[in-house]
Amino acid sequence: MTVTIALVAYLFSRRIYALSYLVQEGFSGLSTFVQENLNGIRTVQAMAQEEREIERFRGVNQSFADRDLNLFKVASFLGALIPVLAASATLIIIGYGSVLLQQGEITVGTFAAFFSYLALVRRHHARSASVAVRTQ
Repeated sequence: MTVTIALVAYLFSRRIYALSYLVQEGFSGLSTFVQENLNGIRTVQAMAQEEREIERFRGVNQSFADRDLNLFKVASFLGALIPVLAASATLIIIGYGSVLLQQGEITVGTFAAFFSYLALVRRHHARSASVAVRTQ
């Protein structure tokens, strides 16, 4: 299950990186649009193009907002998915460990030690996934 979590984090981090790039491009376009309009404000006013420029701004701004919202949705989904996968792994281990305990193949102490070590590894992977998402 740890491999599954790492794979999901890797795949999502690639998607998040691509979406982050699009958001940065959108912000650049928005900034450029505003700067050009501020520099040419007298020309826009002289040509009575205020309404046209406002509509163009709405379009550029909406494009940026849509890209940012898409990035937020993907990152939020990953943030919710990783704990669910980790909890699923915990349930599988407890279930399988219970079967082994009932069959007498392991002791309670062995199971507790294994579960403790696994929790340490899982915590490390969850932090790694979190860092990977934040750096994108």
